[in-house]
Amino acid sequence: MKFLPFVLRHLSATWVRTLSTIISMALCVFLFCSLQSVLTHLNGFIDGRSPRRIVTRNAMSIIGVVPLTHGARILTVPGVTRVSALTAFGGVLMARKEGKVDPRATGETDWTTVFQNIAVDAEPYFAMNPEFTVPPDQYRDFMNDLQACVIGRELGAKFGWGIGDRFFLQSFVPGMRKNSGPFEFVVRGFLETDLEKYPGTETNQM
Repeated sequence: MKFLPFVLRHLSATWVRTLSTIISMALCVFLFCSLQSVLTHLNGFIDGRSPRRIVTRNAMSIIGVVPLTHGARILTVPGVTRVSALTAFGGVLMARKEGKVDPRATGETDWTTVFQNIAVDAEPYFAMNPEFTVPPDQYRDFMNDLQACVIGRELGAKFGWGIGDRFFLQSFVPGMRKNSGPFEFVVRGFLETDLEKYPGTETNQM
């Protein structure tokens, strides 16, 4: 403790150097914590995925599609037992008005509420992804309705959506838009996930 006054006097003598040191150390700690958080999230995502599944995508772009005819060719590869199509829809909610989505109120999109939404070949997709389960009655309603979707519990809680609720999405992918306006969807079921058995599984998605 007898050297503390000398340390304090030395620090106060050069405020510029002292502040620069404090700021640089704080920045290093912030960057370290941020990067560790990202790595932890990515590792958790990988831990929840099966090593028996392989994803094939368009070589040019992640939003580019692979021709459906490739599915039959991939199925002939030794070791492949099932193939499912998956397409990122890239949909965003229409601007919200008084807490509800009204596509006629404005043509704008609400970029603050972006979430993952994908179109899948449902039967083989769920067979290949056991981390996602849908109750039988909800799955039946989902399969029988072309406007239907199933959503994660986290996503439903975020927007207050329940079975039968409707909302509108407009894709930012040009090839997935229609001239008549945004696509209307109705919630027909919830994705149930055992996070202890399948850690890192995304529950904030449609």
